[in-house]
Amino acid sequence: MRERILRNLKAKTLGEFGSRAVSIAFGFVLARALGRELFGRYSYACSFSLIIALCGEFGLNTLLTVHASREREKAAEWLRRFAPLRLATVLLAVAATVVLALLTTDRSRWLEIALMATFFGLNTFLDYHSSIFTGFERMNDDAYVRIATRLIVAGLGSLSLLLQAPLWAVLATMTAANALSAGMAWLWRRRTGLTFGFGWDGAFAARAFRGAIPTAATLICLALYFYLDNLVLGLLHFSDSDIGQYGAANKVFDASQGLPSIAIGALFPILAELSKSGDLTKIAPFFTKVSRWCLVIGAPVAGVAYVFSPFVAELLFGREYVLTRPALAILALAAPLFFSNNIAVFLLLAISRPWTAVLFRLGASVVKALAIVVLARRFGATSAAVAMLATDALLFLVLIAWRKRAGLSEPGERTLVLKVAIASAAAIGFWIQTQRLHFVAQAVAVAVAYFAAYAVLGLLPGRAAAAAAPAPAPPPPGAAP
Repeated sequence: MRERILRNLKAKTLGEFGSRAVSIAFGFVLARALGRELFGRYSYACSFSLIIALCGEFGLNTLLTVHASREREKAAEWLRRFAPLRLATVLLAVAATVVLALLTTDRSRWLEIALMATFFGLNTFLDYHSSIFTGFERMNDDAYVRIATRLIVAGLGSLSLLLQAPLWAVLATMTAANALSAGMAWLWRRRTGLTFGFGWDGAFAARAFRGAIPTAATLICLALYFYLDNLVLGLLHFSDSDIGQYGAANKVFDASQGLPSIAIGALFPILAELSKSGDLTKIAPFFTKVSRWCLVIGAPVAGVAYVFSPFVAELLFGREYVLTRPALAILALAAPLFFSNNIAVFLLLAISRPWTAVLFRLGASVVKALAIVVLARRFGATSAAVAMLATDALLFLVLIAWRKRAGLSEPGERTLVLKVAIASAAAIGFWIQTQRLHFVAQAVAVAVAYFAAYAVLGLLPGRAAAAAAPAPAPPPPGAAP
């Protein structure tokens, strides 16, 4: 088991870091080349299209991974009947997005949204290939395909920007590149022997849709939670420039989701397989350990990232993106909480508790949208980042309490949260005393403060392991000393 997890983690790390590094680099190129206003239009079109695309995806890719992991002997027939269903849902999602755009947005955005709808529809089809590789634990093949497809999109998209093409032409080029990538991914699967043909079966399609409803609802709520920011800001009549500046910060945060994706991709097929037994003692450690490491490692990293974020924002996007700096700083603080919550929701899917995941993420989406509306007058477009930090902190605490009641946590989680909170308070106090120093010195001060607090509280890896080790059993009576 340990070897499987490590092998999966290694391959997922390669795929996620490689593909997301290319994506984020291309995002920076887009932001600088387009400028605040056009990048705002791009961000709005992305948010509008991606939510609908994931509605059309309908959780079928995740359902595919679960079935391929649990029933390898039946996977070939299952995938043969699944392929035309997946293609049909992509086409329906693109059409639905275009129709909704015609009904709800101004005419100047229609072509941009239609192109991005096609782009993201193709993206969900690329995820279909990825779900097959993941279900068969062919993580290396998945990594190579993901990196190659991102390079194709970034390369052709950058070429169109270099030629100073208008926004619609840039989006059309990216969409064509994604179509090329989808074809390349199919050829790669064929080379590795993971193609199973096409075979339409109406009864199977109906059963698959019924089975996918809970998973689809969860994924839609996940997408809604993350991408509703730009839509709510648009409804509140923020300018394209403001949305573009917040969208730049969100682009960095989106790219950083490669970290939880590594854990999800490595653990999902294994946990799906273990969940067949229904033994919570085998499942609970996955939830606890992921939550622990997200918090213990994530808190100091978030603190250092907070200090560096103004410099990073200016370096990546230029001085034009003034509002990006505070938004990126606040999102840095939200990252470890958001990552832990996202992984927990996906693990709930893996153990067949999707409606619980829906309840948590849908409730969080409502709270976040209301928080943006309430905070918009005080914080402007940055209110979306403040709302994410507050909502994810609340959801993190609620999830810990629920998992304890459900038997999906191990002892000591609440104590751990308290210790990390104490260490964070100490780091904040230490940072306040270094405000007049260079930002590098401030970051070092925050890191040192966390290290010292962790040492005192017993949170360093060596000490934590020693503290967790069971005491040796006493020798039996009469044994030699």
